[in-house]
Parts: sequence; C-alpha cells; structure tokens
Amino acid sequence: MTILFDATLALAKVLGNVRGSTATGGSTTTIVDSTHSEANDFWNDGTIWIQSGNAANNSRKVLDWVLSSTTYSVTAFSSAVANGNAYSVLVGDWPRDKLIDFINEALRDIGDVPAISTTLTTVANQEAYTLPAGVFNVTRVEVASEKVSPYGYVPQVGTWYEQAGSLYFATNKEPQESGYIIRLTYASPHAVLDTDDDTISGYVHLSRLVWAAAVYAWQWRIQMSKEDEPMYGQQMAYAVAMAERDKMRHPISLPVKAPRNSL
Repeated sequence: MTILFDATLALAKVLGNVRGSTATGGSTTTIVDSTHSEANDFWNDGTIWIQSGNAANNSRKVLDWVLSSTTYSVTAFSSAVANGNAYSVLVGDWPRDKLIDFINEALRDIGDVPAISTTLTTVANQEAYTLPAGVFNVTRVEVASEKVSPYGYVPQVGTWYEQAGSLYFATNKEPQESGYIIRLTYASPHAVLDTDDDTISGYVHLSRLVWAAAVYAWQWRIQMSKEDEPMYGQQMAYAVAMAERDKMRHPISLPVKAPRNSL
C-alpha cells in the first residue's frame, strides 16, 4: 500500500538533494542530529520525513534549525522521535504543502481510477437500490455468497442496470436473501490527498505519479523564478519525457461494463 508520505518523499528525491540521516535524539517537536553541521536556519521551511521509530511515516515542515544544538524544530508529532530513528530532509526550495499540491494535480491529470463500494447490502426480493453518494457509471456488480470474509463474491452478469442514481436488478434476478454485501466497481476521480497516511489507489503506479507531479513542480519553479534559469527548463523537459514514458509503461485499465443482454 502506497500512502501520501511515500509519494511526497519520492517526489522530493527527483526534485532536490534529499539528505538521509539518523536522529541522535528528539521529542515530539524536535529531531536532534549531532552529525549535521549546516549553518543556523539552513533547513528552515524545509520538509522532514521520519522513516522509522514510533513517529514513522509522518512528515513535517521544518520550523527552525539551530546549529549549536543540532536540532530541528517541527510541528508536533503524535509520538516522539528518538535516537536511531531514520529520517530524510529537504531544504525549503520545495515546501511540503507544494509537494502535496503537485501530487494532487498529477492525480487529477491521471484521471479516473477503478473504485470499489461495499456499502450496499441485499434486501430479500428487492429490485431497486439507491447508489451510494459519489458512485455512478457502475461497471461490475457482485453479490456476496457468505456474510463473513472472504465473502465469496459472485459476479452478476447481464442481470442489472443503472438508471438515475439507482441500481436495478431484473425481475426474478433480484437477491432472494437479506444481509449480503453488494460489491460495486465503478470509475471515479482519485480522492484528494491531505495527510501522510492517505492511501493512493493501487491502480496508480508510484513512478507514474511522481513524474507527472514533477512536471507540475518544475512548471511552478519556472513561474516562481525571477531570473532566466536554463537548468529549470532542462529539468522540466526531462520530467515531461519521464512522465510520458511512465504513462505508457503503467496505463490504468478501467473496467468495462458487461452488455445488458439478459434483461
């Protein structure tokens, strides 16, 4: 399972010089690393990712870096950072909130992905079911044969149709018993990601997502630059090429609706 934490760190690694290290101490609001010797404020406004320990899989903006104590100050983690915890850090050229924005822009560009809904359950002899909010263009309907995991889903082929926000089973094809999960497959835009533990659809390959996001990142960098920086254009061109490569390598196959030939 890939989460937003993984995506922002992977994006940072293709954009800038991410430095990996190990904490020599810390707390919920600090990370200490006595091996670093950068000047005061060098890491200010950067992003730090905790990769092991109780605070693992969480990232934060660096509020302050103090050389004399070799300490990063950050917005509080829910658990303390401790000696031996692995982390990565990036300077403030690519702010954390922008990294998240670039990932979400890339997901919008990638478009619809297959999605699953399991909120409906059967009602004996009921033909019509109101679809859950946000579920439409259903391409596959399965009904569980068991009420407990692994459920034993059975595909419903040519026995249903969708109309005006409802799912209809054909007469004499409707479920005969109550309490069984109806699993729906449909195509939907990817959910917006906000927090480190937000999950990225398994249909979206991480490399494709990262390079698509890198294109938006370099567009932003070029717009923000007040000087002519040929290197930015070169990096942008490279990101575009890599994004096109991965779009071909890692396509997203949307499910196809079965024909209504049995109704």
